[in-house]
Amino acid sequence: MGLQTPQERIETVFSQINDNLMMIHNYAKQSRGFFTRMAGKIAAMTFIQYVNFARQHPIEKIKYALIQFNQRVYFLSSYNSF
Repeated sequence: MGLQTPQERIETVFSQINDNLMMIHNYAKQSRGFFTRMAGKIAAMTFIQYVNFARQHPIEKIKYALIQFNQRVYFLSSYNSF
């Protein structure tokens, strides 16, 4: 099920950034810190979309990419701790 219009695509991306990467909750005290944090969150979103694209998964499913990444990190950390 793809998105029909560019407006829906943009709304979906901003919703995902707000929900999963918590763009609204930034505790920057200066405008430079604010822009740095926003650039980092947008870069993280772009990286997650690229990982999904490289794995041939739908790029709008970023929550599943985050879950898979966390499971792999947990597996590797439990495997190396003996």
